[in-house]
Amino acid sequence: MIEYALLAGAGMIVYIIAQDPAARRALHGQLSRAGITAWPFAHSQDFLDQLADLQPAPIMTDLDMPKIGGLAVLAALLEHEIYWPVIMMAVTADTPVTVEAMQCGAIEVLEHPLRADLLTAALDRAFSSLRTATHKSEQRQSARAHMASLTGRERSVVRALIEGKTNKAIATALAISPRTVEGHRAHALQKLNVRSIAEIVYLAVDGDLDLRAHPVDPA
Repeated sequence: MIEYALLAGAGMIVYIIAQDPAARRALHGQLSRAGITAWPFAHSQDFLDQLADLQPAPIMTDLDMPKIGGLAVLAALLEHEIYWPVIMMAVTADTPVTVEAMQCGAIEVLEHPLRADLLTAALDRAFSSLRTATHKSEQRQSARAHMASLTGRERSVVRALIEGKTNKAIATALAISPRTVEGHRAHALQKLNVRSIAEIVYLAVDGDLDLRAHPVDPA
């Protein structure tokens, strides 16, 4: 298990979305004793309104809430490409509820009142998952920034090369010389800091990018 006390200095935070004030207070106390800062929200909309300014952290949210329930919170996070771990809380965590929540992206579903041992185990998973999600997010942002540095013509050449086209075929399609194609390829590899077209494919995967999904760029 994660030693929460050792990590507290790193600014460990858990966002709590729960309508019941008593539940928020109880969770606040439990987390504080574990060296974790609890950041409570009474309504999902309050949390979503501040989402852009929040740092990555695990989220604990009630499943059933007026207007915007826990599943809607999960959907909103995915829409914004935010993959912070979510622990769902429910009055009755029966099998259908648990399956639906976890299919939507929750890492755990806990039943009220929360058992201390189950909460600790869920938070262990959440903080471990957060580190992985943060690393993937950094990879995604870096890959997209590198791809964005390419000119339109360089992107066109790279896409054609990924599709297996020869320099001659690309030159004909773009109405340029094969030597110019080779120049665009060399510049693209240099900008992306890779040595082969295969590595560009891996970079595109890291960035969740489909280079073949766009038409040929004219310049």
